Amino acid sequence: MTQCIVMKWVGNLNNVPDGILQAREEIELKVREAAELNEKAAAIRNAAYMESLKLESHIRTWWTDEEITKAKKLAEIQ
Repeated sequence: MTQCIVMKWVGNLNNVPDGILQAREEIELKVREAAELNEKAAAIRNAAYMESLKLESHIRTWWTDEEITKAKKLAEIQ
């Protein structure tokens, strides 16, 4: 495994028991997993946003700008 970035100061202590190093390593894995999940979530949000733009573009072929604007304003107060 690469060098831990979580609680780096633990590496400066003498005679650190394996249990503590193991616990720190488990925390590190969780931090890395969370970072990966954040990246995945951002990609999913971006894809959803792009799809919403595409859908709105399609909707605009069916209704006028005035109808869409009215519907959006109504949705804001609902």
